[in-house]
Amino acid sequence: MKNSAARTFYQYLIIAVSVMLIIETGLEYRHYRLGYDTPIFGPQPEQSKPTQKNDTVSKYGPAKDFPFRSEIIPTEKNNNLRIWIASASHAYGGRVPPDKIFPNAICERLTPPIPCQSINGSDNGMTIAGNIRLLRKYAPLYQPDYAILYQMSMIISDQQRQLTQGTTSSQQTSNSIMDFSPAVKLFESLSLYVHLSDYIGNNIKLRGNLKERLPEAMDQDFEENILTFIQACRELHIKPVLTTFALSHDLSNIDEMSRTEITNFVKYQAYLSPTGWIKTINHYNTLMKKIGTEQGVDVIDVGQALNGKPNYFIDYVHFTADGHHIIAQVISDTLNQILAQEPGRDI
Repeated sequence: MKNSAARTFYQYLIIAVSVMLIIETGLEYRHYRLGYDTPIFGPQPEQSKPTQKNDTVSKYGPAKDFPFRSEIIPTEKNNNLRIWIASASHAYGGRVPPDKIFPNAICERLTPPIPCQSINGSDNGMTIAGNIRLLRKYAPLYQPDYAILYQMSMIISDQQRQLTQGTTSSQQTSNSIMDFSPAVKLFESLSLYVHLSDYIGNNIKLRGNLKERLPEAMDQDFEENILTFIQACRELHIKPVLTTFALSHDLSNIDEMSRTEITNFVKYQAYLSPTGWIKTINHYNTLMKKIGTEQGVDVIDVGQALNGKPNYFIDYVHFTADGHHIIAQVISDTLNQILAQEPGRDI
């Protein structure tokens, strides 16, 4: 009887492991096809990188001597208008082709057409401090006339990390003779583990004590970030332009967010509930306009054009190609008005 029970147990174990391997292989293949390195299929080959495929893409950076995801331009400016975009992954575009992301589509929409070049000073995970460091390093070389700031979610994410530091501990102790950490690290890199841990962990977060607003003390931190950017631009003789921030859903349609969208949201937001995050963005958008008025800086209201329109978003903050088209048009329309007021410029 014991042998029969053991045999049955191992049969079920083999079936379970086989099913997990099949699911994992499918997930890994999907991720590999999307351009990610995976434990099973390995790293992406160099020749598969978009910049190696065709002339349309290869004329865009980043390149060895041009660290921007925009059309490669010389350092000689001549009489061209140059626009610097300071942002994060929102402007970098991810899998959206470089000729479709909004920083690279602004100049072509200026009316009447004028010689104009865009510099996409954005990168995944880049904060305002990172935007400023990049601007200070390269602005003297490329001499942008305007620097447009599209940043907000990174500030709020940093503020949430400040508020949640020390609430959890990642320290682990072990008296085991054998070191299983390499096996654990490999297991944690598997797609199946990531999907399960995200689903379980994020649903636990949603049942936790997520807040409806950041503490009011964070308002000053936000304002200081924006003022530091404005000051850096002025020191570099660049005209700063601010923008409000856009979200896929607003308070009128937050209930339409799918469960997957919500769990993906709390994966990156450790303090605020989805509703609280929207309220915080709305509040900071109001502060952004206030700062613009007080500092004499133009503010482009991107949020008004795109908030609550999920068909223009890949997730709750990143744009589809159509979303990039809309934000490029909104920015260009406002720039047309700004340029028309410049003395000596025939627009």
